[in-house]
This record gives sequence, C-alpha cells and structure tokens, in this order.
Amino acid sequence: VHFARAYALFRNAPRGTLVQVEPKMTLTGANADRWLAVRPGSEAMLAMALVSIIVNELDTLPDLSNPLMQTLADIDLVQATRDTGVDSRKIHKLAQLLLSKSPSLVLSGASAEGGENGYETALAVNLLNHILGNVGKTIRPRAVGTFPQLAPRVGSWKELAEFRDGITSKRFDTVVTYDTNPVYQAPQFMKMEETLQNTFHLAFAQFPDETAMRADVVIPVHSYLEDWNTSIPAYTPVDDQLNLQQAVMSPVFGDKGSQSLGNILLALIQRQDENFKRWNDYGEYIREAIWNLRSRVVNPPKPHNAGQTEQEVYNQGVLSRGLIRLNMAPAAAITVNVPNTMTVPATPPQDPKYPYQLLPTARLGLLDGRHANLPWLQELPDQLTEVVWDSWLEIHPKTAEKLQLKTGDMAKVSSTQGSLEVKVVVFPGIHPEAVAIPLGQGHTQYGRYAKGRGVNPLRILEPRFDRKTGELALFATRVSVAKVTDRGPIVTLAHGDLVLESNTSTQAGRKLVKTVTARQFNRNEEET
Repeated sequence: VHFARAYALFRNAPRGTLVQVEPKMTLTGANADRWLAVRPGSEAMLAMALVSIIVNELDTLPDLSNPLMQTLADIDLVQATRDTGVDSRKIHKLAQLLLSKSPSLVLSGASAEGGENGYETALAVNLLNHILGNVGKTIRPRAVGTFPQLAPRVGSWKELAEFRDGITSKRFDTVVTYDTNPVYQAPQFMKMEETLQNTFHLAFAQFPDETAMRADVVIPVHSYLEDWNTSIPAYTPVDDQLNLQQAVMSPVFGDKGSQSLGNILLALIQRQDENFKRWNDYGEYIREAIWNLRSRVVNPPKPHNAGQTEQEVYNQGVLSRGLIRLNMAPAAAITVNVPNTMTVPATPPQDPKYPYQLLPTARLGLLDGRHANLPWLQELPDQLTEVVWDSWLEIHPKTAEKLQLKTGDMAKVSSTQGSLEVKVVVFPGIHPEAVAIPLGQGHTQYGRYAKGRGVNPLRILEPRFDRKTGELALFATRVSVAKVTDRGPIVTLAHGDLVLESNTSTQAGRKLVKTVTARQFNRNEEET
C-alpha cells in the first residue's frame, strides 16, 4: 500500500517518468512510459553506454580513475546498439532523460542480474547512479535494526549448493526444513532429491509439498492464522518495523492435530533452561517480549480510560495495530567506492543448437510456486497473457512465425539438462531471441490443486553461474524450441487445453478503456 501511494505521487504533476528496460515485459513494464526490449544478458553493455554518454555531457564529473575514463571513452555506441538490440537514438534519448530528470534512480532487477555477468551489470548500474548524483538523494542507507538477528534474509542458490555439498561430504547428519521446498525449486543438475536421501531429514510443514513428502519424519505445524509470530518485512516504508502475527482462530484440528512451531521450540528450550518455563506457550512469550520493549517503541499506546492499566492498554493497542516501530540510531552515510577499472562484459554468444535464452520469470500470484496449492490464485489470470491454471511458453510473434507456432500449439523446449512440453502463447512483449516460461507450476506433490499441473522451468536450467559471485545464473540457460502438435481448443478445461480468460488483445472497437494521445494529454495539462 505504501509503495502504491508513493507511485501515485510519482505520477502526479509535475510527473516523473518511468522507463523499463528488460527482455520480457513485466507488469511494471506494461505500466511504464517507455518500454525497451533489450537482448538478454546485454544489460551491462547498455548501462555502460549510458554512462559513457552522460560523462561526456556533464560539466562536473565525480572522481573517476584514468583507466575507468579510458574504458568509458572506448565504448562504441554502434557496437552497443548491435549487442543490446536497442536503437542508438533510444539510448541517447534515455541518457538525456536521466540528465534532465534529477534526482533520478536506476535499479537493476532479477533479469538484469540473472546472467553470468550479473555482478558487472549491478556494478554498471551503481556507477550510473553515482555519476548522476543519486547517492544520498534517491539512494539512501538503511539503518541497522534493533534486532539484526530478525532482519529479513533471503537465501541464495550458492548457499543451496553449499548445503547440498555439506550433506554429500557428511558434514550434516541431520537436516531440518521449514517453509522451504528445495526438492521442487532446485534445478535437476543439483540432484537435491537424491542428496536429501543420504541424511536423516525432519520436516516441519504446513502442506505436503515435494520436500516434506520425502522426509523421514514430518511434523505438521499450524498455519499463520493459527499461530503467533513476529517478523521484519524485507520492504517497509520505515526502518525497524516489527510486525506481529496473531492467532486469529483456534487450531482446526485441536491439540491432537498440527502443532505450533513456536511451542515446539519453546518446549525444547525449556528442557535446557529452567528460566524459560515461566511461559506457558509461545504467544505468551511474544506478548511479554513486546511489553518489555515499550520504552523503545515509537508512539506507544497509552491509557485514556479510568481503570485501565498501562499494560492492558499497551497490549490491546499494539495488537490492534499489528506492528510496532522501534526507536533507532540514524543510518550511517553511504561510502562510495568506485573501482579503478571496469570491464564491459561481452553479450552472451549465440548457439545455433540452442538459439534462445530461457527466462523463468516469477508470476504475480503463484510467485515461485509456493502458492500453487491455492485454487483462487490458480484461477487468477496472468496479468499480461490472461492464462489460468497452467504453464505456457511466451514467444515473440516473429519467432513464432519462423517456427510455425501459434497460440495453443504444444512446443518442446529443450536445454542440455532436459526438455519440457508446454503450450504456446504468442506475445509481443518479449525479445525475439528469448522465450519465457513462468514459475509456479509443475509440482509433483503439494495437493490436488498443484500436483500434475503445468511444468517447472527450473528443472532444465543449466549449471551456469555468475563469474564473480558464483550465484546461479537463473536467466542464462540456452534452449531450443520445436513444435510438437497443433493447437486444440483453447478455452475449455477439457483434455488439458490451454485456458485463456480472453483470447484477444484488442477492444474490438467497444472503447472499454479510454485512451488519449500524449500530445492531447499535454495540451489538456496546459489548458488546466
């Protein structure tokens, strides 16, 4: 909600301009003022080309080393156009836009950082922000929270590989999993399913997903509606916001069914430390911990009515808010360390046998597959292609014509690691040298609404890694595409046919959505 409001302010007059550069259109790209389809893996080249143009336009330059300045001077914009697939006029226009709109903000996302040169891409984007003077304006530091141990942390593919290697080398004799599904999410080459069979595996699980169903022992735990917890969100409008998760219903299966994970952990600690026995359950522990934090809470609830104690009012107020904000020290200033030298990474080479780049993109709703067991999210149409209850292959019209494919056809997508068969959706919002399969489907377990539905593109990813960080290059796999069968019906659920909410991208002259040209919009603004 906060970010939606901030975006609305960004669009108010004098409005900001949003430009999205990506190989496959996202919902953000669909709402952008300008959308540029870039060749997958060439984002770093585009960023460095922009830096080169802007450096020549600025009167005052930040302190850059001579070798770095020479690298920027050597960038050939003709070559950049050839490598990125973005017209040189559009590159110059984008550079001028960044210069005229100050302060600006340049972000690198998953597809930009998902190649073998992802580190260099992020570095080039940071350099672009530095020379534009965005550091300290639109790029501000985040303060260290009161509870750094509760800070949101996202695991990496590199850590998953290290976890696998730890099992293989017998460093772990017991594995405990909770709210994670590596058997489903790990690519085939990581052999995660086979690896977990070599150790004792205990799974705390809310649902029978692929990882839980292969565990030696499964302990069912409460859902978030039945349990108490705390969390610090990955993205918050303010620093040090602690969210409170409250049990809003009694456990469906009573005391003999699923258990509270917090209660299980508290009981284990109570066996080791007598001091923890004063709490009867995890919810009681959380409420007391929140009460003990009252002196550090911003604007804590205070009594207004006679007869209410401070603790009663505080607990009621905090629980009704669902969160607390903690006082904290100001964030430290950002220190900019510009490297003396930078290389302009080459665009990934073409492979005639596997001519297309696979883009396994997260889908709003199912995300990475964790929500595929919810039928109302399966029924939610994809915001751009309008497909429901299935996987699909997004392919550019020119590429589809070349391969003699049309929407609804079955195609075989092959990499060096395997192949998938999936229905085609011809979609103009993707680069002709890329194909995309959304994440979220292809489960072999996870309940009747997820099991056996669609395909999982993560299974055919190649073992390609970022050359600097060692992270899995999620968007670097090369694939071939071949037609398997012609399309059948595409509007019914029968026989596994592709289901589209609306098999058209036009309004058929019905004027369902009012449109206005940019020239008319500008004239209306001047008149008002």
